[in-house]
Amino acid sequence: MQRRDLISRFIDGEHGEAEKEALELEHHVRAAESFGMPAVVRVGSHQPGEILRALDIGTEGIIVPHVNTRGEAEAVVRAAHYPPVGRRGLATTTRAGRHAFSNLKEHLRSAEENTLIVVQVEDPEAIEHVEEIASVPYIDCVFIGPADLSLGLGYPGESDHPYRR
Repeated sequence: MQRRDLISRFIDGEHGEAEKEALELEHHVRAAESFGMPAVVRVGSHQPGEILRALDIGTEGIIVPHVNTRGEAEAVVRAAHYPPVGRRGLATTTRAGRHAFSNLKEHLRSAEENTLIVVQVEDPEAIEHVEEIASVPYIDCVFIGPADLSLGLGYPGESDHPYRR
């Protein structure tokens, strides 16, 4: 499956039932894999620990809500990637590391090349920064969150409203 196709199927850890429990998210990831379906998790925030936990359970990527600036997008990349690209902590004892049975160099290479990072632009203050956010290396996709954005702009549910600044 192409990386760009992954966003069409994701596990919602922001609004969905798996919101708080990493174990539940892991069950969802296993279920997806049992059907040959890559698992992408929308995390609840752009906190590094939450991103780390989602990736350590073996997801193919993350969707991060409410990213409003280039700096926040860069912080997401740092949280999602191992050094030298980022600051993600390494624990090969996790599911992503095949519980210490992965080849370390292959694990690091695969993580850098195959981790999908999608950021969501959902707040009015992000509009003026969209191009900067999209230009951040390792950001694969900028997803416009129509529900939250229309609400923030004062046009709830009117995602086709001809908004003008």
